Amino acid sequence: MPGIMKLLPSLLMSGILCGPVYADLIVTQGTFGVQRYTNNGVSLGTLIAPGTGGLTDARGVAVGSNGDIFVADFSNSDILRFSSGGAYLGVFASGVNVDVPLGIAFGTGGDLFVASAGATSNIARVNGATGAVTNADFTTESGLVLGGPQFLTFGPDLAVTDIAGHLFRYDPVTGVSTSERALDNPVGVAFDASGNLYVGQRISDNVLMYPAGGGAGSILIPNGVFSGSPSDLKIGPDGLLYVATGGSIYRFDVSGNLVDNFGTGGRYMAFTADTPDVPELETIGLVGSGLMFLGMVRYRVRG
Repeated sequence: MPGIMKLLPSLLMSGILCGPVYADLIVTQGTFGVQRYTNNGVSLGTLIAPGTGGLTDARGVAVGSNGDIFVADFSNSDILRFSSGGAYLGVFASGVNVDVPLGIAFGTGGDLFVASAGATSNIARVNGATGAVTNADFTTESGLVLGGPQFLTFGPDLAVTDIAGHLFRYDPVTGVSTSERALDNPVGVAFDASGNLYVGQRISDNVLMYPAGGGAGSILIPNGVFSGSPSDLKIGPDGLLYVATGGSIYRFDVSGNLVDNFGTGGRYMAFTADTPDVPELETIGLVGSGLMFLGMVRYRVRG
């Protein structure tokens, strides 16, 4: 048994002991509520209708570890909490420190980080369990001023874009700025598994890529490849880059090649839990170079 335990990580990574990866795509559409798709583009309909829980203008969206869905209500300056099925659970966070919320993302310590574009123009750190603001101004800039943060994502760094046209990168633990630059109205940001950073630009209507470890950015997806202007970006469980526009959602491989497009577009996106379904093994033995399963193998079924 100790031998197989040592092999488990590589077996899981290879997919031998893993079922398929499941994740749905949650897309906010402002005053039209929140839509849900499978990650391959099949519409599952409206998840959260306008008016549910007082929802007026759905912007940023994030999915908690238990599957609950958090939505930034731009008009009411609230972070609302819903079940995975779209049932309203209550106001999770509110107040001056999260006013005019745009992007939201879970990050360091399992806390929720809110891009508050109100008068204070801050990134607020909110306790991921209670909704209490634990740090009203998480980030520290070194030169440029954070002017209305709008999109953010965690990876090797915390990447943030603002309405003033800046891209910031911060230490994800301390919030201290490590890189600041002016771009052409940058919007959605996403890291891939290798640490490359993707940034949408609304005026140029393109997508940039900054290589992991530093270096100059380059145009990955040029103007004209997709229709309209980009908003949010996400890397899906399939490893593809999802680009939301006002009219559709486009999927590209990380080399910038168009795969397909679907849906009716959106403002912000999030994926539900993308953990592989790992079988619960009663007994495993090794026979020669192969695997012998003794007893029952039970797969967790997607809820």
